[in-house]
Amino acid sequence: MNFGHIGAILAFFNGKPVTQDLLNEFCNLNKFDVITPGQYEEFRGQQEHDERVMAMLPTIFAELSAFRHIPEYIGDNEKKALRESNDDIEWRIAKIVEDSGIPYGREIDVVFRNLANALQGIVTNAGVRMNNMCAASLSAIAKQKFGEKITVAQLGTFYRTEVLKQQVLPEDMGGGVVVG
Repeated sequence: MNFGHIGAILAFFNGKPVTQDLLNEFCNLNKFDVITPGQYEEFRGQQEHDERVMAMLPTIFAELSAFRHIPEYIGDNEKKALRESNDDIEWRIAKIVEDSGIPYGREIDVVFRNLANALQGIVTNAGVRMNNMCAASLSAIAKQKFGEKITVAQLGTFYRTEVLKQQVLPEDMGGGVVVG
């Protein structure tokens, strides 16, 4: 089934009750795959869910922007205050969802699981992008220094003579030798 066709069917009937005859006529007239009233209701439920989520997201993201990192080297009272402030975000987000009219049941779990997975994916992928950017940049710098064909031996020598300057090498790399 073409999702654009489903959207057109939902837009045309706009939440009104339908019969199989109405759906047959509309779908055949527009050369869409014919759907049943049960499918129509299912698609309509998904559309309502999507609309609720799209309406909630800006407010949820505004609440998430209040999240604060808890520094390691601050006093216990400051840490406690920051933890409590961060915990309050959970309650405010729960209230946003409560006020959205979301039905009780599976939809709650779906909304939060999907949002958590999406945010985790975004943050994880941002880290991967940064690592890839750094690796590509370091590779370009290495090519400038060593030429197109870089060997592990060249990098090993560079590591021992440049990176480890004034450092003691581990036993398996010459043990106790001060480089530099």
